[in-house]
Amino acid sequence: MILDANTFKLELTPEAALGILQKEVQRRGWRKLEVTEIRLVYTPYWVFSFDVLADSSVPTGRAALNAATGELDEFVPVLLDRPLKKTKEAEGQAEVETTAISKSEAEKVAPVKVAAGAGIKKDNVTVSALTKIYVPAFRIWVTVEGAGDFKVNVDAMLGMPSGAEQIPSREKTWDEATSETLDRMKTPSGIASLAGEAAGGVAGGGLLKNKPIVWVVMLIAIVALLYFAAGGQKGAETACTVEERYLGAKQYLNLLGEQYLKPSKTHSGELFVKGTCTFKARGGEDAFAMAKITLVQDGVKTGVTNSTSAMAKGGSQLPVEKEFSLYWNGTLTHQYAISVS
Repeated sequence: MILDANTFKLELTPEAALGILQKEVQRRGWRKLEVTEIRLVYTPYWVFSFDVLADSSVPTGRAALNAATGELDEFVPVLLDRPLKKTKEAEGQAEVETTAISKSEAEKVAPVKVAAGAGIKKDNVTVSALTKIYVPAFRIWVTVEGAGDFKVNVDAMLGMPSGAEQIPSREKTWDEATSETLDRMKTPSGIASLAGEAAGGVAGGGLLKNKPIVWVVMLIAIVALLYFAAGGQKGAETACTVEERYLGAKQYLNLLGEQYLKPSKTHSGELFVKGTCTFKARGGEDAFAMAKITLVQDGVKTGVTNSTSAMAKGGSQLPVEKEFSLYWNGTLTHQYAISVS
């Protein structure tokens, strides 16, 4: 089928898309899923450049408007920045969604959508260079045992799963939580991280909803208190930041929201970021301090961590600096951040 605008050549097979979805489901703690249907769908988008006039500055960016639903999309411009092959031919028995929003309508709708996302007046937004493009994705309907039915789109080039965030995370059972906790308590850094998680969880009240885990948390707290009494982080301030070159755009059109990581790649394909932790004694006595940096993927903490420590000199105004780095296997289609404890 020949399309009326450019699209991308497929980089993934249906099997690869299913594999990506299966990993997402397993990462959320679920074990079984049943695929109801999978389709290759071509969705039309109007890609455009925009200028925002606010506070005497003019940020410039690029976004895309879904020509079938009218929703703003920030992922499509990422595809345009990649060396992906383009064509005008839809592959196989594909479904092509109707272009419900014309170019003239998009010129009116796009500034409103950008303004709403940035929290400013639409009169402060101008758009230009509207171009139509079709984005192919594998639309997958699945039943996750214990969670329900879901529809997830996995783009056919980079494998970005859209809609997987609707699948809830499964709470660990008593046996799973206990086994994992005991494993982490085998090292001082594991004890330190568990202590921080226990303190935060109890303060927020979230752990009290799962009573079996409360007893595990109490055990963690007791061991952690003994650890810190022997010379933990008492009397020291810590802060860890990622180097500027590993920071990407802000969450909402690079104007507002969280600033996610922009990791680099090693020769072997691993992703990595680097940064610095500072340690400063609060009083006149030397203080031992330790920080654990954890990788957060799509809002969920992962098992990728790095711990660093230092002896901060009492009475000194100059903090002790220690570099850290995180390496992991992943793709640039996820949103990454760090958590420090």
